[in-house]
Amino acid sequence: EYAMPYGNLYTLSVSRTGSAITRVPLTSESESNIAYLIEFMKGYPESLDSKARNLYCHAASELYKLLIGAADSYSDSKNLLIIPDGSLSYLPFEALLKPQIEPYKQDYRKLPYLIHCHSVCYGLTATIFFNKPTRKTNPTRRILAVAPEYNFSSGKISEYIRKAQPGLPELSGTYEESRAIRKLLGGRLLSGDKATEEKFKSIAPRYAILHLAMHSIPDHTNSLNSSLVFTPGADQDEDGVLFGYEVYNMSLNSSLTVLSACETGSGQMASGEGVLSFGRAFISAGCPNLIMTLWTVDDRSSKDIMIQFYKSLVSGSKISDALHDSKIGYLEHADKLHAHPHYWAGFIELGQNTELNISYRKSGIFILVVVFSLTILVLIYVQAKKNPRRSRDMLKKWNSRKL
Repeated sequence: EYAMPYGNLYTLSVSRTGSAITRVPLTSESESNIAYLIEFMKGYPESLDSKARNLYCHAASELYKLLIGAADSYSDSKNLLIIPDGSLSYLPFEALLKPQIEPYKQDYRKLPYLIHCHSVCYGLTATIFFNKPTRKTNPTRRILAVAPEYNFSSGKISEYIRKAQPGLPELSGTYEESRAIRKLLGGRLLSGDKATEEKFKSIAPRYAILHLAMHSIPDHTNSLNSSLVFTPGADQDEDGVLFGYEVYNMSLNSSLTVLSACETGSGQMASGEGVLSFGRAFISAGCPNLIMTLWTVDDRSSKDIMIQFYKSLVSGSKISDALHDSKIGYLEHADKLHAHPHYWAGFIELGQNTELNISYRKSGIFILVVVFSLTILVLIYVQAKKNPRRSRDMLKKWNSRKL
């Protein structure tokens, strides 16, 4: 856990071998490195040239030494819990670089990121981290995935969405992402005109996992006014925009919420409380684990990372371990450009590295088809014992229907 009061950096570290508190002056160079990395990660065009890459390598390795330690005393711990403070709250620690004597390679795929040694989860404060929400009911269904369609031709669009329209382009990958996840886990997919704010509010408490792949409209001065945008014009009694203050008033029972939308982890800073982000509203509403984003994420890389994340969850991985594995997998297959930290480091987990105990489950329709087919075969077998000629006729009819 970090604290940055009065120009100093305090670090409280706890591991199986003991605990320690250190204090070092927070120099102007360190503050400059933090600010540079935050801007670099956002992926502006000027961050993609070789000069920017060299500056990144220097800043990321210096901050590794400052925040983690040159000797890395946590080398025996696969998972790190980070409780940041101040500007560190906007920094993904996974993209820090282990210091090395020789020059760093000119390839983002081959840099010694911290993620190669550790999976990382984050906490707002130690108090919030260890607080266990009290559930009113247990969810009865597995996953609710939401992937709106952004067509602004409807005359029913609210004025709020119409003003934000220039910043809401079509998201081609969100439907494919959500459909693949729903197919993998079972559950329900709300897409197109069915992806409404009203429907989400009414059924969200029934689901153990919420996956929201959609546009967000961040308000950096007041996260209560940040919002998620459902299919414009599809709602009857709602405006199609879910604001932060509305989420605070919801009662959710999910163990995990994934906000596959832009800047859901950004917001204003509150001393001693961390970032008052839009995502934080879901924590308050009863969801103990949250995947959120620190900047505007790339649509295609998000799809790849999220699908692999759920595959790891299904295989039995814990939440931050699954996110770690999906990022590592993405780096292994990315080209030189898309291995830039902008494309993979923006997703972070807020919560605990817990296992959700989910596994692959065939859909209900598939199971019904199998049961029906087996029943027919059993009836044919029984009939064959009684009347061989009639059973042959039944078998021919069954085969002709299948063809």
